[in-house]
Amino acid sequence: MNTISCMASGVLIVVTGLGVEGGGGGGDYRLTELGALGGGCSWASEVNNARQVIGQAWTGEGVLVGFIWDALNGMRALDDSGITHNPYLLSEAGHVSGTFEVAGLTRALYWDETNGLQDLGTLGGDETIPYALNDVGQIVGQSRNAAGQWRAFLWDAAGGLQPLVTFFDESFARDINNNGLVVGSQVGSDGISIASRWIGTTFFDYPISSPSGSDLLAVNELGDMVGWKSKSALDITPIGVMKLQQFNLQFEMGLETFGPSKAYFINDHQIVGGLSNFSIYDWETFVWSFDNPIATSLGIGTAGGENWGGVLDLNEEDQFLLGFGGLIGPPFTDPYFGVQGQITRVGDLLVAWPPDSEAIAS
Repeated sequence: MNTISCMASGVLIVVTGLGVEGGGGGGDYRLTELGALGGGCSWASEVNNARQVIGQAWTGEGVLVGFIWDALNGMRALDDSGITHNPYLLSEAGHVSGTFEVAGLTRALYWDETNGLQDLGTLGGDETIPYALNDVGQIVGQSRNAAGQWRAFLWDAAGGLQPLVTFFDESFARDINNNGLVVGSQVGSDGISIASRWIGTTFFDYPISSPSGSDLLAVNELGDMVGWKSKSALDITPIGVMKLQQFNLQFEMGLETFGPSKAYFINDHQIVGGLSNFSIYDWETFVWSFDNPIATSLGIGTAGGENWGGVLDLNEEDQFLLGFGGLIGPPFTDPYFGVQGQITRVGDLLVAWPPDSEAIAS
């Protein structure tokens, strides 16, 4: 991913970084208006390296529909059923996933150029939520069974919606890489989550041991995983499981915070992004890497606190998209863009990362 999208005065803008090498600085930028679907308003949720964009737009009939945009075809609705769709997962191959509602219940969708829009179905219950989509069109997430329990699933075009093999009351699949490695958690009757790993639908192991709870939230193409483990209610620590040669190395990311912290993203360069409670009101973005083994707060917030900042995405060029909001927290409303040594909001200087680099205003 090398673009940022935002809503501004009713016009969807995509800011495209040109000539930005991995971890490098500035580069030029180009604004592209993506248009709308007759309703005058649209906004984007994801973009891939082929510069396809997905998001939502109002139609002239007042329906909020999902769209896909590319330079050749422009903006197209995912279908014409008149149902509100919320696409938020986009693969490098152009597969799309997200949600829609049926009688107030959340269902999962899949779209591609060949087959159009599909309902993923359920595991016997009434709701399904997708969390991640890989480049071969596999989707993972959670779906209710007939007993109303959440169960982790894997979906693909060949096998449909399949439950992952689990051993506890509920389970959640958070991410999947292109090799079919799935990470997430299982939750027992005591309410404590246990970080879990699957190969396809087959259970593999529990990579993180913590009696107070743990979860895995992201996996990269190397098989490195990040998430969190809990030592107490206020001591939730970001944790990583990295593959070094043939061994798995589990480690905590050094972070001095007021309360809970979680790692949400890791790329193939082992750059990690997450969210940390640095004070009673401030949830701030942090970045971690082997070069900077003490996790660094990116300082999103104001002097008076009462603000939220969080990583929304992290790409293979070590660039990250940040969100910024008020006391209500996510969803974030104000987009920022960062690379190593530079984090900017349009026209404003924000903060530098790593600490010894120079920040450059956009």
